[in-house]
Amino acid sequence: MWIYRFCIQTFIFIAYKFILSGKNTYSKEERLKSSIRINQVYTQGEQGFCHPFKYYFIHQPSSPEVSGILKTCFSIPKRKFKKAVDRNRIKRLCKESFRLNKSIYYQTCQNIDCDVYLIFIGKDIPDYASMEKGMKNFLEKLSKHLGPAGGKE
Repeated sequence: MWIYRFCIQTFIFIAYKFILSGKNTYSKEERLKSSIRINQVYTQGEQGFCHPFKYYFIHQPSSPEVSGILKTCFSIPKRKFKKAVDRNRIKRLCKESFRLNKSIYYQTCQNIDCDVYLIFIGKDIPDYASMEKGMKNFLEKLSKHLGPAGGKE
């Protein structure tokens, strides 16, 4: 039992250290995958709007052993984008812009765990520059809301 617990704690520590070391990755630990948790974020979480995203989020203080982590899930509506190729391209752009700009969140909110459900609400396929601008605005808005200045810790 103690070996299992030690292995899990070591893995979590290494994963968080890797995330916060400045590596621009979108790791497995940063993905919100559980349908139960996504439903909980959607129904019970706070919501906001930052063009081209509508977002829902739930936050809680992180455990003292590890620093906070931002888990994200991206959704592209099938009603607006009929072709899977288009939806996948937008998801790829979202993930890439998040991967490169997530340090904005981690600089201010190091001790807050946050689960975020992002819904793309734009009308057409964006280019990378506009997607990155929207993602930066979203991350700044979220970190301002959750950070020390927001008083939500």
